[in-house]
Amino acid sequence: LQTSTISLSDEVEILRKTAIGRFTLDACLRLGAVVSEIQKTKEHFDELLRYFGEDDNTTIVPEDVFAIVASFARNFDVCLEQLIAHEKAKAKEVRARSRVKPLASSSFDSDHDRLVSLSTKRFQSDGMDGVLSEMKNKSQGIHRLSFSGHMSG
Repeated sequence: LQTSTISLSDEVEILRKTAIGRFTLDACLRLGAVVSEIQKTKEHFDELLRYFGEDDNTTIVPEDVFAIVASFARNFDVCLEQLIAHEKAKAKEVRARSRVKPLASSSFDSDHDRLVSLSTKRFQSDGMDGVLSEMKNKSQGIHRLSFSGHMSG
C-alpha cells in the first residue's frame, strides 16, 4: 500500500471539480457549524446546571431538566389560577360586607324613626310648651359647654 499525502488546499481543489465533491465540501462546512452549535449548547446547559446548583459531575440529561422546568411551569400556572380565584373570592366577600353596611344604616334609620315617633307622642301628650322648654334648656347647655371650652383653651 502506498499512501500519498495531499495538502488540504489540493484536496479542496480536487473536490471542487465534481458535483459530489462540492456537495461534500458544503456538507463538511454545515456539519462543522452544527458541531459548533452543539458545543455551545452543551456549555450553556452546563451553566444552567450550575445555576440550579448541580455539580459538574452530574449525570442529569437535558430531557430531565426540561421536564422539571415544564412541571414547574404547569404547577406555577395552577397556583396562579388558584391565587386569582382566592383574590376574586376575597374581593367578593369585601363587596358583600360593604353591602351589609347600608343594612346597618337602615337599622339606624328605624331607630331614628322610633325616636321621632316617641318624640311626637311626647309632644302630643306634653303640649308645645314642654317640648320648647326642653329644647331651650338643651340649647343653653350646649352653648355653656362650648363657651367654657373656649375660655379654657
